[in-house]
Amino acid sequence: STNAGYAYTWAPATGLNTTTGDSVYSGHNNNINYIVTALDANSGCQITDTVSLMVNPTPLLNPAVNNDTVCSGTTVTLTPGLSNPSALITNGNTLNSISSYPCPLGNYYEGSKHQMLYLASELQAAGLTAGYLGGLSYQIQNLNASDDTLRNFTVAMKNTGITSMTTYQSGMTTVYTAANQRLTFGLYTINFQTPFYWDGNSNIIVETCFNNDLSAFTFEFTQNVTMRHSITPFTSVLYTNNDNNATLCSSTPTGLTSTQRPNTYFIRNTAQLTYNWSGPSATNTPNASTTTAVTTTSGYYVLTVTDTVSGCSAADSVFVLVNPTPTPNFGADTAICAGANLILDGIAGPNTYLWQDNSTNQTFTVNAIGTYHVLTTDSVTGCAGTDTVLVGVNPLPVFTLGSDIAVCNGNLATFTGPSGAFDYLWQDNTTNVSLTIGAAATVTLMVTDSLTGCADMDTALFMVNPNPPVALGLDTVFCASNGPIVLSAPVGGYTYFWNDSTTNATLSTNTTGNYYVMATDTATGCFASDSIMITVNANPIVALGNDSTFCSNNGPITLNAPAGPFDYLWQDASTNATFTTNTSGTYNVTVTDSLTGCVSNDSIMLTVNASPVFTLGADTTDCANSMVLNGPAGPYNYNWTNGPTTVSSTITAPGGVYGLTITDSLTGCSSTDSITAVLNAPPVVTFSIAQDSICTTDAALTLSGAPNGGTFTGPGVNVNTFNPAVAGVGTHTITYTYTDSAGCEGIVTDIIIVDPCVGIEESYGTAGMNVFPNPNNGSFMLTINGNMGDIVIDVVTITGQLVYSEQASDVKTGFVKQIDMSTHANGIYYLRVTANGQQFVHRVVKQD
Repeated sequence: STNAGYAYTWAPATGLNTTTGDSVYSGHNNNINYIVTALDANSGCQITDTVSLMVNPTPLLNPAVNNDTVCSGTTVTLTPGLSNPSALITNGNTLNSISSYPCPLGNYYEGSKHQMLYLASELQAAGLTAGYLGGLSYQIQNLNASDDTLRNFTVAMKNTGITSMTTYQSGMTTVYTAANQRLTFGLYTINFQTPFYWDGNSNIIVETCFNNDLSAFTFEFTQNVTMRHSITPFTSVLYTNNDNNATLCSSTPTGLTSTQRPNTYFIRNTAQLTYNWSGPSATNTPNASTTTAVTTTSGYYVLTVTDTVSGCSAADSVFVLVNPTPTPNFGADTAICAGANLILDGIAGPNTYLWQDNSTNQTFTVNAIGTYHVLTTDSVTGCAGTDTVLVGVNPLPVFTLGSDIAVCNGNLATFTGPSGAFDYLWQDNTTNVSLTIGAAATVTLMVTDSLTGCADMDTALFMVNPNPPVALGLDTVFCASNGPIVLSAPVGGYTYFWNDSTTNATLSTNTTGNYYVMATDTATGCFASDSIMITVNANPIVALGNDSTFCSNNGPITLNAPAGPFDYLWQDASTNATFTTNTSGTYNVTVTDSLTGCVSNDSIMLTVNASPVFTLGADTTDCANSMVLNGPAGPYNYNWTNGPTTVSSTITAPGGVYGLTITDSLTGCSSTDSITAVLNAPPVVTFSIAQDSICTTDAALTLSGAPNGGTFTGPGVNVNTFNPAVAGVGTHTITYTYTDSAGCEGIVTDIIIVDPCVGIEESYGTAGMNVFPNPNNGSFMLTINGNMGDIVIDVVTITGQLVYSEQASDVKTGFVKQIDMSTHANGIYYLRVTANGQQFVHRVVKQD
């Protein structure tokens, strides 16, 4: 405003300072409203007005080229990079179920409507700046079993200032519609049909809605897709889901709220951008988003991008440095002689090299026909150049002197070079085509092609080999025992042929005769021979036999030397032809032929094992049913004449002769002895007593035994009677002894118990009591049949001493009590039971 006489005040709506003047400069990056106040200085009247400033986004560029330093003639591709082409708003891993919401792409219900709030702070944190959005993407984890087509699907958006979704918002701008929206697994993208402009400061509401109205479609919707969500700290989603609601998307229903919002990618829109390239080299398509240029000169390539919607432009550039390319040069194609080397150079410098065989040295050595090339790369700039050369190879003269030659002493050899247009030079400087020699030498010939100048050389070795040095020595005589004599041909790489057709290096003989050998050098074929006369005198034949072992009771043994015109010498210096011994040891004899002086000897080892020495003792007679005969203990095997093979033998027959042969299990030597043994069986004696218990006041008992005629002994015994008064109270052992006509004796014993019978009366039976077993070994049972109440159980000796006492309560029929007397002496005891003021007594006998 420029009306003179007015004072102007400019006040931005939010966040900026107030300024004065008839104009104001705004350098903001965001949309803003300005309020202007005009004051008439004369009248004091004022008026206000509001202007809105819309700030359109400028494209954010980052041009890229494959390399900003290239080699001359290289084609480079220039591509713009738009900042943040897409941004992910939260990235949680919370999942909805097949029936739970929010789920903007779910069709558990036939239709659903979602409005989702995204705060500007979230968008800015993800890297979005003001500008047009061309689409969005959701993360579908699983399609499940749902029908994956949404019908009548729409997406609408709105810039807003609200910070929480509580009611459906109107005024939404539709950016996408589809009659049938088919869903796919993974990152699911919706590209807007109409780009949406975000001002960079407002929050954004995204609305999705679809209506699979069953009145129009015969589909059944049972499951939501599974989507990845994040939990927001504010109410971020408002949603409604219905079946058979044809007006769902156009109505404003009452929805449900949630802080669980799907993870969302916002995609920038680039369709409205135009491009213009310029630079030191012509570009292929200067008005395309991506172009190419063949670089020949260093310089800047500039890209200007214009947003056709807002009219805003941005420019950026990249500097391309063009470096020179290495130029290796091998020269013209050439030829070399076979075997010669040609060095190719990839040119020196800070370079790397790659030859046709992948080697990487600066130079390459050529020695064969072929095409050779190198790629030389500047290691600083990376620029590379190449060159190629064809190399031919002229052949060398083809010839050979043949194999090395070896001859025996006195032979000659001739070596010949190839025929043709050649020059010859031998090792002795002669130039003839052939050379004949007879002394050992290394023969060398150089042959040069007179047309190409290519030369080759060959060498052969001429050797003169000596004959084998064969010498068998002088004729000789020896005793056979000193033989055999070994005749030896020379040691070395030879083959041999003896008079007996054998082919070893040596021949061993112990026979009189004429012997010869021919030795041939296996390497040279040279040979030599020699012969010798051998006379062999026989030695005496001495054989004492094999080493021998015998038992002492089989000796002595006699050793025999051979008979003849011989002299003998035994180990003990005796000179007889025989030697007798019964002692273990080594025995030898030397026998000398008195005519030839030839000597023989032999030895033998004799081992004399001692035969076992034992006796079964004197003949014997015994009163017994059996008798044990014992042999000697030791490492023996036993053989009794009555059958056993153990150290002892038990006999039960009335009498006889019994023999034993024992054999030493270590030496095998045996000895035998015998004994006469007679057995008289002892008489069978019996003894019985009419009663085993008696009172001291009872009459004497008569004792009887069988066979009749024996003797009774023991306390209170007189001949064949037992007097209890004389024996006294206690347990007494009575013995009966009988001796038969052979003097054999039989003995038997029995026990009588004498009781003082001091007036204790037994009254158990009538009281329903019982004791068993009786007699016993110290342990017996008391049983009671009848109700007796409380009782006292005592055990006393026959002298009245109390040795056991115990009480029992409420005794009834079936009472059983075990009493242990094992620690007391054998004898008579009285068991006394006191019940209801009465005593019941029973005699008990303990005997082991």
